[in-house]
Amino acid sequence: MNFFDPDSDPTRLPPAEPFRLPADERQLAALFRALPERRPRTGFADRVLARLASPSLFARPAVRALLAAAGVVVALSAALLLPAAGFLATRVGPAGAIGFVTGSFAELAVRFASGLAFWEPLAVTARAFARALGEPRLIALLLAHFLIATAALRGLVALSTASRRTRHVAS
Repeated sequence: MNFFDPDSDPTRLPPAEPFRLPADERQLAALFRALPERRPRTGFADRVLARLASPSLFARPAVRALLAAAGVVVALSAALLLPAAGFLATRVGPAGAIGFVTGSFAELAVRFASGLAFWEPLAVTARAFARALGEPRLIALLLAHFLIATAALRGLVALSTASRRTRHVAS
């Protein structure tokens, strides 16, 4: 070893070669360069809001025409309902009108109660199921069913994919 010759120094590394990316990494770097920037360019929010901003729903002629038609229908029905109500009031009388209104509310309450009665069996079933789920034996049984079903599903998947993996060669 020559102490005066710098090329004979064993701790010195050979000169580095220029770094070159493989073709895959060059393509990946090009893909990353094509991605949008992390922060949007100046005015991005303004451009998005300008594009999204549309005239009011009621500014459209078709919507205005539909609203006008609905208004005409309401006005006609109200105009026709008042004489009909007057005719019925003369035939039935004030007591009959009050009875009709109270009967209507009573019928509505009965229908509402029957609707609630429809949901009661479902509520009873849900309460019983929730109470049963609190027992460890049922939880263990449900877990066993789940594991068996999972194993069966796994077997079905294996059977359905086995025919794709198997190649039959005609002899």
